[in-house]
Amino acid sequence: MHDNTIPNFRSVSKTLPCLYRSSSPEDIAETLRDGDGVPSASLSPAENILLNEATLWIDIRTSSEVNVDKINFITQNAPGGPFEKMTFQDPRGLEASLHSARKQRIYMCSKDPAFSMDYVFEYAVKHWVSADAIVATGMISKQNSLVMEAISQRGLAGLFEVILDCHSLIVGILQAITLHLEQRKAVGLEAKVTFHCTLGKDRTGIVSMLCQSMVGDNDEQIVEEFVKSHCVEELAAVKLRPHFGKWVDSSNFTQADAETMKETLAYIRTNPKYGSVDGYLDYIGFDASWRRRFVEAAMEPPIAANV
Repeated sequence: MHDNTIPNFRSVSKTLPCLYRSSSPEDIAETLRDGDGVPSASLSPAENILLNEATLWIDIRTSSEVNVDKINFITQNAPGGPFEKMTFQDPRGLEASLHSARKQRIYMCSKDPAFSMDYVFEYAVKHWVSADAIVATGMISKQNSLVMEAISQRGLAGLFEVILDCHSLIVGILQAITLHLEQRKAVGLEAKVTFHCTLGKDRTGIVSMLCQSMVGDNDEQIVEEFVKSHCVEELAAVKLRPHFGKWVDSSNFTQADAETMKETLAYIRTNPKYGSVDGYLDYIGFDASWRRRFVEAAMEPPIAANV
């Protein structure tokens, strides 16, 4: 499903019909602004899923990327019912919070800015630029330009490496999806989960790749899914340029090409900390037990229950 009302909106995989990915959907607040917040008579398929059918909506963005007024309007006025707001937290607290709201619709966002340009910069300093090179530049401005040039050279594959390093963010998302699907299924209720970053391409792409891998999609299927995000390349050019400044060629980050995802999968498998996608998931705390729960909850329909 491709739907321009929410750019880059589609299901994660044919194997995962309950999971949807997209770019930021906050502009559909205008769809709801009809009179006193009465929804428009006609919704697109993407709008219908988010506004009427989604039971868990995960926003992967940092607070600086969010239009709070629009998000508040959508969560309070969605025709399918309002969303209760939550933030990621430790698994025990997360499980209890999700359980108490399992029959409601949930909007979940990150409490801490686990991924930001500052984080990318710090990662580059630690992993991509030698300490000697930084010291040799002398001036702070030159040091900054050296780091930004390293980020530019690494391009989108480097950015994906940084996203993968956001362990607490990634594991929080995967645990939230798993717990929500389990808890809805336990009381015989269907679940639909949507998640997104700003473009629905990079952070969203990494989460999608991990979900696909867990249910057995092969590399070809994962790459094929990722390149569908080429539809937001022009939007990416507009969104990314202000973040990177003059030292970084933003065009190195706008694409959604097959080679980038292939490089990312190769990086995971050749990294001695991980060795495989399963090894990466083990490392961040989403171990075999969690993965089994995710697969069972995501791939099997709910069993009707008296509640």
